Amino acid sequence: MPRDLEDEDEEDEEDCFGEDGYDPDDPETYPHGLYADDGPAIIPCSHCGKGVLEDSEQCPSCRMYLSKEDMPGKSRSGMWLILAILALLAVLMWIVGGG
Repeated sequence: MPRDLEDEDEEDEEDCFGEDGYDPDDPETYPHGLYADDGPAIIPCSHCGKGVLEDSEQCPSCRMYLSKEDMPGKSRSGMWLILAILALLAVLMWIVGGG
C-alpha cells in the first residue's frame, strides 16, 4: 500500500476516536458516566412503587408478588384427598351391599 494511503487510514482512525480518545471497543475509554451499569437491574414494584430487583418474585417492602406467574398456585391436594376417600367409601359400600 502506498505511504500516502497508510497515513490517511491512521488519521481517519484517530478521528473516529475523537479528541478524548474514546474507543467503542475499550470500556476503559468510555466517557465518565456512560454505561455505568455495574449494579443489578432495579424496577419499581407495581403495588407500592419501591425499587425491586428485576429477578425478584416478591417485593421486599409490601411482600406482594410482582406477577401472576410468580404467585403460588392454590393447593388442590386437599380436594383430591377428600374425593379419593369418598370414592373408596362408595366402592366399599357397593362391595358390602352387593355381597
